[in-house]
Amino acid sequence: MAEYNLTIVKTEYLLPNIVSMLLDISAVTEEIRPGQFFQVTCGGDTYLRRPISVCDVTVYEGHPVLRLVLEVKGKGTHLLAEKKVGDSLCVLGPFGNGFNLKDVKKVDLIGGGLGVCPLFYLTRALLEKGVETRVFLGFRNQAAIFLTEEFKALGADVTVSTDDGSFGEKGYAINVYKANYTGKPDMLYTCGPQVMMNTVVAFADEQGILYQESREERMGCGFGACLVCACKMQDDSMGHVCKDGPVFGTGMVAVGGKVAHHG
Repeated sequence: MAEYNLTIVKTEYLLPNIVSMLLDISAVTEEIRPGQFFQVTCGGDTYLRRPISVCDVTVYEGHPVLRLVLEVKGKGTHLLAEKKVGDSLCVLGPFGNGFNLKDVKKVDLIGGGLGVCPLFYLTRALLEKGVETRVFLGFRNQAAIFLTEEFKALGADVTVSTDDGSFGEKGYAINVYKANYTGKPDMLYTCGPQVMMNTVVAFADEQGILYQESREERMGCGFGACLVCACKMQDDSMGHVCKDGPVFGTGMVAVGGKVAHHG
């Protein structure tokens, strides 16, 4: 983990409130793994960095780049969205434990909303390893859909659903997954709203499927000192999403294990 000043080489709106940025990482010497995140300085009068998941690591115009996708929501993310090509972004990272890709030949991924972002780089990495990969992406409605065509371009088997049926299959992602369930995969990966992941984990436990869940929480420091992202583990100990996660494996986190509240 180190601090870097990375130059923005491309920025685009995927939706009116979703911004994608490509950052030149030619100077980054550490490996960036699927499931990790960076703490990003927003500027202005904001104090705390914002944690943003790694969406992708690829090549753009001959340079290695890190892709970050953020939802424009509060003051900090509004400031980030105003950044232009050529601007420098101060980032700290990479942080956290990423996804484990070992010993898998057939996997399923379930993502919802902004939670599809960490699954994109994971999908790329799995396909590059020759892993049979099915991806189920759920959104509220057609207006909320993004990245789905890019997932398909990677070569994955992608199923898109919307809660209201305005695009793709109708229903919550987990219900669509159940309807298309073809037997136990070697691993089930999931990221999205916690209520969605709770239902994914419940189904995985019921079927005896190994799973990895990437939890998204507000955090201040990124390395376990501020306690904002504290969560209760199944052994009744306290963990932290930033340093013990954000990816947790089967049976690690207690159901509803979030204990710290943030507004």
